[in-house]
Formats: sequence, C-alpha cells, structure tokens
Amino acid sequence: MNKSTTCATSKKILLFELNIVGHHAGYIRHLLNYWNRINIELVIIVSPDFLKVHKEIVALPTKGTVKWYPITTEDAQWYESSKYSILRHTWAEWKLFCRYASIIKPDHAIVMYLDRFQLPLALRLPAPCAISGIYFRPKFHYKTFTNHPPDKKAFIHALREKWFWRSALRHPKFSSLFCLDPYAIKTLQLLSQPNKVFHLADPVETYSKDVEKTTLLGHKLGLDPQRKVLLLFGMLDRRKGIYELLEALPLLSSSQQAQLTLLLAGPLAERDKTAIKTLIATLTKNLSVQICLDEQFIKEEHIQPYFDLADVVSVLYQRHVGMSAILVRAAAAKKPVLASNYGLVGELVQQHQLGAVIDSASPIAIKEGIVQFLEGNLRNTFSKELAKAFANKNTPKQFAETLVFNINKV
Repeated sequence: MNKSTTCATSKKILLFELNIVGHHAGYIRHLLNYWNRINIELVIIVSPDFLKVHKEIVALPTKGTVKWYPITTEDAQWYESSKYSILRHTWAEWKLFCRYASIIKPDHAIVMYLDRFQLPLALRLPAPCAISGIYFRPKFHYKTFTNHPPDKKAFIHALREKWFWRSALRHPKFSSLFCLDPYAIKTLQLLSQPNKVFHLADPVETYSKDVEKTTLLGHKLGLDPQRKVLLLFGMLDRRKGIYELLEALPLLSSSQQAQLTLLLAGPLAERDKTAIKTLIATLTKNLSVQICLDEQFIKEEHIQPYFDLADVVSVLYQRHVGMSAILVRAAAAKKPVLASNYGLVGELVQQHQLGAVIDSASPIAIKEGIVQFLEGNLRNTFSKELAKAFANKNTPKQFAETLVFNINKV
C-alpha cells in the first residue's frame, strides 16, 4: 500500500492532548517531525504548562502549518481539579474538547488519549467534528493471555468494556480507532468495521550507541563497574513496582547483593518521594547492594545511555493494563527485561522472548528473578534477534504514518 501523504489541501486537523508527562509529549514530537512532509494545517490543543515544560518540542521547526493553542489558565485549573473523580475528569475533558473544537472548527480531531472519551461517545453525545483517537488500555481480551487466571469480576468488566466500545465505535462522528495492543485489534474490528480499527506502533526514538557518553554517565553516577546493573527507568512510583523491587533486595544473600547495582533513573512521584527515599537510605545502610538514584526528568535525547549502561531492565508494573515503551527501549538496546507476568506486558515478553516474567507483586518472586539475572539464566528467555525485530515494529515513522495516512484518507 502506498502511504504517500503529500497533498495540497485546506484540511484542518485538531490534535487534542492535555497530558504533559509520560509518553504524551513524545507522541506529539514524533508527529511534528513527520508533519513537515505534508501540507495539512495542524492545531494542537494543550495545557498552558505543556508550553513551559516542553519548550524544545514547541520550538521544533515546521513549515508553518502547525499552530499551538493552549487552553486558558482557568480551564486548566478546572480540569486539574476534576482529577479526583474519574467521572468528573471524563466530563471535564469531553467538555473542553467540544468547546475548543467548536472554536477552531477542524475537519477532523485526533484525541491522543481516547480512553476517557469512551462513555461520552457510547452515550452518543453530540460532537463538533469527526473524531479519531488512540486507545491505550483495552483489557477485555486478557482472559486469553497465558498468565491470566480465571476472574469473575474481570469477566464482567470485559463484557461491559466491549459493550461500551461497540456503542462508541458507532457514534456518527467517530472515524478511526488506533490501538497500541495488537491482540485487541481483531475483537475491536468485530465490534465496529475492519477499516475503522488499526494497530498503532508504540514509538521509541533510538540513537546510535555512544560509548563515550555511556562511560561518562557511568562515572557521573558513580556506578561500580564490577557490578551488574538493574535499571528501573521513568516515573518512579508505586505503579512501577518500586516498593516490591526494593523489598526484594534484603532477600538476596550478601554475595548476591555485592554483585548488584540498582539504578533508579527518573523523577520520584511526589506522593511516594519521602517513603522511597527513606527506604533507600535504610537499605543502603544495611545492605551491600549499590543503589543509585538519579532523580531527574530525563529528556528523550539523553535516555539511550541509561539503557546502554543496564544489564537488565525492570518492567515490574503492578497490574498494569496496556503497552509499555520501556519494553521497546529495552528491546532496541538489546537488553533483557525482568517483567510482570500480567496483561499485555507479560504476553509480549513471552511471545517475543524479551526476557523473564514473574509475579511482580511478590518480593520473593522478584528476588528469584534477580538471582536468575545474576547467574546469567535470563539468556534462556531472551533473544537479541527477536528483540530487535520487536523494536523495529515500533518506530516513530510507523506511528506517524499510520495516524496521518488513515486520517488523511477520510
């Protein structure tokens, strides 16, 4: 299929994204880098804080077809205040979308996090323009995965989830659904139409390995070169399994502890900061494990050396639903993961031989996984060739092409 997107058109696309952390900014970056190839006006609705936090993205050169349109400070404060209730948050985001889309009058809107629009779309609330979007966290199909135990509540949730999407996908203004979970595509197509649902790559920008930069970073962090490095990267919070990982360390023998560096790279979640720092201080005092905390937001272009320093990467999410860019980054760096056996993450690790899966809620299981890693046994569950192939399916080019091509053909 020819995916050329060069065309002369007066079409106007609205991109709606109010999140400023995690992968959300990266997705906008990838689209902007691709947008110079096409001649379509793009208006990007963001929060005012996005312009402050991601100045380098806002400053990316474009052909003049891209306009930034932050919501007002008052709207941003109202939206933030709604986050304490899922239902209020949903209605607030939908209301803001409709208000700004009515002002801008686009031909089409791309909602970068469509999960929260499921209910308004299912209820057939009026929309000001055609809508497409990215669905991050389908869960209705988890019962088919290798490590998913029978769960009556999960069964009922899956039925409800499919019913809502069956209705949402039939909204008269709904156009295309893009989903990061490849295993959910077939069911979503059956709920709607095959030509409305597409698998979307989870884009990760990769850089050539720079030995000098990697060595300098290792020295700067004070990593012991005689130890093996277990990396936990990104927002350091309860969701990432940081408590269970730290609680596993005292279960290692003294000789095992002496072989290990735990590298924690990324900002600590505000609500967990005090507890995690206290726990790290206690463990550092009583154990021979080296724990290195690099507590900062690490920009895209500086990420690669952290993965090059690692010998194994932690993906020990706690009951995480959906995709993980950390999996792609580890695969691109040809590093095995120690991952949760739950959900999409667990299934992808096993299907693509990206490393070992364990019960991430159990410090004992994590300890056993670390021992496997220290003894070199993760080689049995890791294939560099399959990891490379997996990473090659999740590039920014594939992500942008899939979105733009399918929006542009409508």
